[in-house]
Amino acid sequence: MKLMQKFFSVACVLALTASLTTTVFAANSGYGLIVNGETATFEAGTEPINVEGRLLFPLRTVFNAINDGSGDLDWDEANRMVTISLQDREVVLRIDNPEAEVNGVTVPVLDGVAPIIHNDRTYLPLRFIAEQFDMIVGWNDEHAIASVVDRDVHATVRTLLMEAESNTVRMSCDVSMIMDTSIFINTAGAVEEQTARVSTVGSYNIDAENDFAHIVMTSSVSGSTHGFDVAMDIEMYMSGHELFINVDGNWIAASSGELAGLGFDMSGVMNSFEMADLEAMVQEFDDVDPYLTLGHSVNAYGNTVVSGVLFLPAEAMGDIIGAQLSEFDASFLNLNLSPINIEYRLSQGTGNLISMDMEFTMTMTMNIEGQPVDVLYSYTIRLDNINLNPDFVSVIPDSVRNQA
Repeated sequence: MKLMQKFFSVACVLALTASLTTTVFAANSGYGLIVNGETATFEAGTEPINVEGRLLFPLRTVFNAINDGSGDLDWDEANRMVTISLQDREVVLRIDNPEAEVNGVTVPVLDGVAPIIHNDRTYLPLRFIAEQFDMIVGWNDEHAIASVVDRDVHATVRTLLMEAESNTVRMSCDVSMIMDTSIFINTAGAVEEQTARVSTVGSYNIDAENDFAHIVMTSSVSGSTHGFDVAMDIEMYMSGHELFINVDGNWIAASSGELAGLGFDMSGVMNSFEMADLEAMVQEFDDVDPYLTLGHSVNAYGNTVVSGVLFLPAEAMGDIIGAQLSEFDASFLNLNLSPINIEYRLSQGTGNLISMDMEFTMTMTMNIEGQPVDVLYSYTIRLDNINLNPDFVSVIPDSVRNQA
């Protein structure tokens, strides 16, 4: 998935460099669970709990998430016993008993942790019950989210996405993005809120092998607080550490100081915007298994839909933004990035990726000229008309260099 990882990294950082004076805060509110790409919902009072360092999940919620419609779960009040029937297995669990019966054979519950009753619900380790039904379990510590995927679903999704991008290093597509921003400025104990929306539509040509990108887009920025509304046409070429931007008909090299029409010196920012930073982020992607959070289905058009969440490493994104902010009179305090809701659609005929949707939020906190600022970003990004291995030239035109 290197091409899509790099594309997504480029898209995120481009969006961020358009909003460098904003910031955000967010906190994790508890433990989450994703089963075959679907986020499980916990009723009030049935959330996962941590008991002496062991994370326990409500059995019925887990069962309802993994049940394919053929299973059954029975509670025997007299014997304080739960019987789960699913696929070709029957699992019997007894409250406060660290052993279970699987198809009549006694086995220990994970790490000898016995099922317990909490808020009138049976709780036990997630991994034990998932692995009894041939499922793979993952854990993301940054977001405190567990993921469970059927082994065959995991293999299918992995094959689909790897085949869709097999030997692919080039891509062209249409892109639409909406970024909503809320800025909270703390002044003398009072909080002032300002909001803005950036809407962008355009086309991207990406060549990951040659670190090349050609982007043509129209962006509009509107602010509800002060009623401003600005639109501009932008064209960009990136190759290695070079970046050329055309704003209002003027080509400007990233290293040449003031960018016309943007109103502040972007030279330091663009010098820190290096493909090496993006490669580090891609490497962090490679260190995890993104297929553990994805499921798949077939839509009404016969196209395969792969959906779920991805975990973009907040630390890597924070390093990039921190390097950019160092060029301003601002100090970067922290960054939180939500799991990214993502949906891939692959062609029925070829299996090629044809479109993709992403949604996520990001929060940062920083200090601008001694002023504490919190900001919340909310992104919706859609890639359409995706063409893998398109025919375009991965070179910055001489005409662009000559005008910059």
